[in-house]
Amino acid sequence: FTLVMGWLALIYWTLNVANSLTVGYIKDGITIMHPRLIISNYFRGWFIVDFIVLTPDWIFTFMPFEGSDSVQLLRIVRLSRSIRLIRMLKLKWILEAVNDLFDSEHLSIIMNVLRMVSTLVI
Repeated sequence: FTLVMGWLALIYWTLNVANSLTVGYIKDGITIMHPRLIISNYFRGWFIVDFIVLTPDWIFTFMPFEGSDSVQLLRIVRLSRSIRLIRMLKLKWILEAVNDLFDSEHLSIIMNVLRMVSTLVI
């Protein structure tokens, strides 16, 4: 179960990077949809966080470690897991933006429940 969830989270956040390059943003009340401006905004914002979090995940996925490196590996994994908390900030921001789109109290409650569940899972 843990292996599958790890892969799903890794794939989700990797695809989220590509998705971030295709989603517009709002600046001063104006929706920006120009691809060059979107990419520039992403590289000035969330790219550093995504890079810092995803790079160790992909390295740990494909790089085998020897038994003698277990203490160092444990420290690195702990650091990587701590950095994953930064992702939760991004997820919270995304879910709040989606929640703001709903006018219905019922849908708002459902979104809040989904946000809590996703926070527990990730």
